[in-house]
Amino acid sequence: MIYYRIESTDNENLCVRGTKPLGILRPGGYAEYVLVPSPRYLAKTNVDLVKTAPMACAGITAYNAVKKAEPSPGDVIMIIGVGGLGHIAIQIARKLYGTQIIAVDIRDEALKLVETLGTDYTINPSKADVQEEVRKITGGIGVDAAIDFVGVEETFSKALKALKRGGKLIIVGLGGEYTNMRQKSTG
Repeated sequence: MIYYRIESTDNENLCVRGTKPLGILRPGGYAEYVLVPSPRYLAKTNVDLVKTAPMACAGITAYNAVKKAEPSPGDVIMIIGVGGLGHIAIQIARKLYGTQIIAVDIRDEALKLVETLGTDYTINPSKADVQEEVRKITGGIGVDAAIDFVGVEETFSKALKALKRGGKLIIVGLGGEYTNMRQKSTG
């Protein structure tokens, strides 16, 4: 039996030295029983597997994005792309951190769903200017953090422009485009 050392960094998703993801680089992903490296990976109560299964990947991804934003109660977070990951991030940000949330998506049906999940404001960029709406909502200050679950040049740009000074931008989505970040010379 081979044992793998997992450093206690709380960033297992970054594949730190010596780890091999279960079911990817070592067998066991579909096993009935599996040896885990630490008791912290064990469920302590009976859970409904159908309801909790999405949390294994989507939930952790959304949670890590919100955690990286380092929100405080009352902060304003803008979440761009409120599909599978975005709607989970909204719930996490609201329940765990008590933030105000601006949801941004081009789909009205997605925005209607997140209104029921605790979103404070919704913006459809095909119907309104995101930067202008954020200025109205925040009194001209900007958002404390923006989480981009889409990850294309247009959403990245909107997120960056919506930030307040010192705000944080977390990009999760990889929309298939390469975004150029160039510093413009001021002279």
